[in-house]
Parts: sequence; structure tokens; C-alpha cells
Amino acid sequence: MENNVNAPWVFANIDLLVLDETDPKLNARYVPEWKLEGLPSYTSLAGNSRAWCSLKVNADLRKVGVKGTNSAAASSWSKWGRKSPFWFGSILDISHQSGGRHVCFFLFWIDEKKGICATMDGNKSNKFCIAQTTLSAKADKLVTGPRWPIDQKDGLTVSMAEVLNRYPILKVGSNSNGSTR
Repeated sequence: MENNVNAPWVFANIDLLVLDETDPKLNARYVPEWKLEGLPSYTSLAGNSRAWCSLKVNADLRKVGVKGTNSAAASSWSKWGRKSPFWFGSILDISHQSGGRHVCFFLFWIDEKKGICATMDGNKSNKFCIAQTTLSAKADKLVTGPRWPIDQKDGLTVSMAEVLNRYPILKVGSNSNGSTR
């Protein structure tokens, strides 16, 4: 596997993993992004009418020099970049059964036949976390398939075992110390 599996944005802010949206460290890193996304009156991650999942994806991409959508709307990712396979670090534009939208990074399949994968999420349970996400007609659905930056080298398809062998911190439920406790 290549360094960062061709997706350095996944690791851009990994030191903040499992912090809650009210945590001062998480807010210090991500709140300045609201202004860049046209919402200068937002002064925290919590308590806003917009979720911060798109803000996190934009900030992580920006930190490694990749241009995102510069929009706080999760739906803005449906036409961003190019369609891709389920590469490590690809961006998933998700529609919830409730009608809301979410955006996150794909990490690996837990059970591809059942559509269960590991994702890196901002604002899932009001935290920055590694989560189990089910992509099926009965749960969350992909809107346009995985997306990849137009100007970046192709990503890599990697198994759960390969990812966790190299990056145990990316196990569902892990924290920034790699612990799942």
C-alpha cells in the first residue's frame, strides 16, 4: 500500500478523532471553515441549522491542498470531482431515509454484499468518528456514487484487513489513541 493510500485528507485532522462537537479543540480547528463556506455568523459546530459534515470534508481536503466544494451543503458533493470506485478516502454523498443529506469519507467494506462499510464522519452522533455505515435501500443511500478529486492520482481499493493492519486507528469506534474503549 502506498503512503496514506493516496488519500492524505483522511489523516489531515486524525488527532481530533472522537471529539464531540462542543470540544474546544475541534471547534478551534473547524469553526474558521464556516466563514470560508459563506456562514460567518456560525461560531461553533453545535447548535446550527446546518450540520458540519461538509465543513469537515472541505477543511480536511483544504489542509492537504485539494479544493473541495466550499459549501456547507452536503448535497454540493453530488457533482464534485469525478465518479470513482470505492477507493479508500473517496467521498460519499449520502441521502438519509429521513430525507436529509450527509457527506463522509469511505474507508473500507465491512460486508460489501450487505452494503456495510466503515466511514470517517463529522457530525455523526455529534462527533468526529469512525463509524459503521449501511448503504442500502433500507438505510442510507449513495446519491451519485463515490467521488474523487479530479486532479488527484487514482485512489486504491483496499480491504478492511489491509487498512487495519497498517492503520489500526481506523477501526470502527477507535479514538485518536487507537483505542476502541
